[in-house]
Amino acid sequence: AKMSGGSSLSAADLVAMRQYVLGFTAPTVMDGFYNSDGYIKDCNEKALKLKGMIPNSYAFAALDRERDLVEQTEEYMKNGFDGIKLFEGKPSEYMIFGWGYEDERFDRFFEYAEQKQIPIMLHNNDPIENWDMSKATPRAIEKGWVYDETVPTQEWFFRALEDALDKHRNLKVAIAHLGFYADDLDRAEALFEKCPNLYFDITPALPIYVDLCKDPARAEAFFRRYHDRLTYGTDASNALVGAARDYNDTKT
Repeated sequence: AKMSGGSSLSAADLVAMRQYVLGFTAPTVMDGFYNSDGYIKDCNEKALKLKGMIPNSYAFAALDRERDLVEQTEEYMKNGFDGIKLFEGKPSEYMIFGWGYEDERFDRFFEYAEQKQIPIMLHNNDPIENWDMSKATPRAIEKGWVYDETVPTQEWFFRALEDALDKHRNLKVAIAHLGFYADDLDRAEALFEKCPNLYFDITPALPIYVDLCKDPARAEAFFRRYHDRLTYGTDASNALVGAARDYNDTKT
């Protein structure tokens, strides 16, 4: 479950979020210090509140780049978090901060997380269409998820993550949206074979389904072989209303 609304979330909003996820087997609240609307400095505090309100739930903390990544991870885990959520591999984040998983600061964090076997939910990259304004979706354009020559290429973001995984092969990490490897399952398979604690989720990012449908037999073989290392989700949040809310509601 994704928590939307940032610092404007009230006690009533938290209750509504709780009602939204009740019925799931093991709901997990994922945080992010930065989103398209700006900084959210109290998202971790709200996530822990939700964890306390929802039976059998989990909470993943976001990292603040202005603080030491390892020190705050130690603090978050002691305070009751179950893992860490990373957005720092998304190109739009790179546009703001200028560094991500290739940086020495993340190398230290990955080393610590690998040693302690801290679960990580990680976002990396974007669809290749986002580097071409003529092919990018209206939503990507609206969100500012389109990139020119001032932003590294999609391949650069793949390499940055793969280099980190090569150095820290026992990280307990799940990569969101199939890592945008849906058009290169051989590459995704190579990562699975190299990293025994690696998982992918197939939460909707519509281009990945288009890519999977280009070779259904290959996609089916991949899904059958790695069925126990693929997780499912909706990318839905408490902000959904109307038909979109009904579609993602566990009661329907």
